[in-house]
Parts: sequence; structure tokens; C-alpha cells
Amino acid sequence: MLQKKDKDSLYKFHHIPAKGCLNIKDIDDLKKIVNVLVKEWEDGIFQQLSNCKQYLKLDYKETKANLEKINLRLKEAKEETEQIKRNCRDIIKTYQESEEIKSNSPDQQVKKNRLNFDFRRQKIKTKKRYIQEL
Repeated sequence: MLQKKDKDSLYKFHHIPAKGCLNIKDIDDLKKIVNVLVKEWEDGIFQQLSNCKQYLKLDYKETKANLEKINLRLKEAKEETEQIKRNCRDIIKTYQESEEIKSNSPDQQVKKNRLNFDFRRQKIKTKKRYIQEL
């Protein structure tokens, strides 16, 4: 920060008469003022860089935390999707099995009726033979 003495010197040099010459003391004062201004300028830049670096670190941490949350949600969604797939496969399998049972049921009924019919026919044949033998 410029001190009062430096500000006064700067003001003095700002209003140099057109014919005025600078002596060695004035040049040394100007060098000091320029050095102070350069130092302040550098300090300001370094402060801005430091603030920017801190902001980037915070932003990086926030971004990393958000990425972890998103990855966790994505993993949960994948697991949920896999569970839904398994449930759908089970439903399809159960449906197919029930359809097979339904389609087999008439066949079994036909077989049962056929066996019953064959049994009765055999019984009738046996009775006929018995009657013929008498």
C-alpha cells in the first residue's frame, strides 16, 4: 500500500512543469514509487491467483462429491433394473409353465378318457366272450 509520503511524491511528479528537470533525488523517489506500485500489483495478482486456486479446490471437491452421488444413484438404478429383469423373467417363466399345464391338461383328459373307454370296451368284449361260451 502506498504510504502518504509516496502519494505526495507521486502527486508532485504528476504535476511536473514542462521545462522542469528531475534531479537524482526525484528519480530515486520515482523508483521507490514504481517499486511500491509493482509490489502492490504483484501482491494483488498473487492474491487473485490464491483466491482462484482456493475456489478451484472447492469446486473440485464439490464436483467430486456430486460425481460420487451420481455414481451411487447409477449403481442403485442398475441394481433395480437387474431386479426388475429377474422379476420379469420369473413372471414369464411362470406364465409359460401355466400355459404348458393348461395345454397338457386336455391331453391328459383325452388319455384318461381313452383309457376309460378302452377299459370299458375290453370289459364288454370279455362279457361277449363269456356269453358266447355259454
